[in-house]
Amino acid sequence: MGESVSKADLARGARMTKEQRRALDDAWASCGESHLNEVKFGKLMGQVRRFFSDCIAIREVEFNGMVFHLLDSEHTGLISRESLFAGLSLLTYGNAKEKAMLAFNFADKNGDGRLTKEELKHSIDVTIFYTQIILTMGLAKTEFASLLDRPGVDALEIIRNQAIISAQQYVDSSSSLILDTVNKIFAAADDNNDGIITADDWLKKCEVVPEIRCFFKCATGVKLRDPTNMQSIIAMDYHVSEIDLSEAEAARKRS
Repeated sequence: MGESVSKADLARGARMTKEQRRALDDAWASCGESHLNEVKFGKLMGQVRRFFSDCIAIREVEFNGMVFHLLDSEHTGLISRESLFAGLSLLTYGNAKEKAMLAFNFADKNGDGRLTKEELKHSIDVTIFYTQIILTMGLAKTEFASLLDRPGVDALEIIRNQAIISAQQYVDSSSSLILDTVNKIFAAADDNNDGIITADDWLKKCEVVPEIRCFFKCATGVKLRDPTNMQSIIAMDYHVSEIDLSEAEAARKRS
């Protein structure tokens, strides 16, 4: 389902199944809005998420914010119906270059088709923030599993709030390493050394420069729960063994 289609066709839900298009149409109609802010977008996603269960970026509730940023192609803080349909189509069925361009447009804050180092660093900050929330919550849900069903205790909300704080602290403490990664990307993709990466430069290098490849895969949720992906972005030890053990322990408890 990764065949090339026009932007207009994507905006009409090309590549989606009939069930997915119908679910989105119904959910959008129930909103009664011409554009959705992030809160209303989250509510809409709650209605349609189960129809996109094969797409991890859509399936993960905690990644809503990241998906909103990806779909807000005009960087207005609002999403149109066309952007919603096109973006979800690409997240679910897009090929590598299409997802790389989603990440590029997300990073290109002023929409001029040219990335600066400041724009790229900010977009990597945001991507790491949301990814770290998911990884942290995965560990915490295992560690505090006995609290999740305890009456009178909203343990999930407590865990979520702590994960948000932890994620921001992680991004802040990793600033110099993230900047190193930005410099590596520009050294590899800014061929004329003018401090700018164009969309053409990005597409030419998106699958051959490891840092670009890892960034767009994390931003679009291709390997959202693979900590080695983020390790490649910022060259840090991401405690892979702890994450693997937590998943094994969770599986053991379910059995």
